Amino acid sequence: MESVSQTQTDFLLQAALEYAGMGYSVFPCVRGDKKPLTPNGCLDATTDEDQIIEWWEQNVFANIGISTKGLLVVDIDGSDNEWLTNPEIMESLSQGIMSQTPSGGRHFI
Repeated sequence: MESVSQTQTDFLLQAALEYAGMGYSVFPCVRGDKKPLTPNGCLDATTDEDQIIEWWEQNVFANIGISTKGLLVVDIDGSDNEWLTNPEIMESLSQGIMSQTPSGGRHFI
C-alpha cells in the first residue's frame, strides 16, 4: 500500500483554510462527491479555523463545500462548453475563485 505524505493530506485542509480566510464559509463533503459530511450540510459552513481543522483532521480527503449564501455562482457544465473557450467570458469569470467539476465543467464564484 502506498503511503500518503503529510503534505498531500494537508492540501485540502490548507485550501479550506485559504477559502475561509477569503471570507468563504466552508464545510466538508464526501471524497469525490458533493454529499456533506456534516449533519446540516451547507448550514454548518463556517470560516472558523478551529472547526475547519477539526473537520479535516477527521476526514483528510474530504472535498471542500462552499456555502453559496450571498454569492453568485456560474456553473458551466461540460469541458466542451463554448463559454470555456470565449476569452471575454473567461476574463470576466476569472476574477473570483474557480473549481473544476468531475464532468470537466467549472464553478465560478
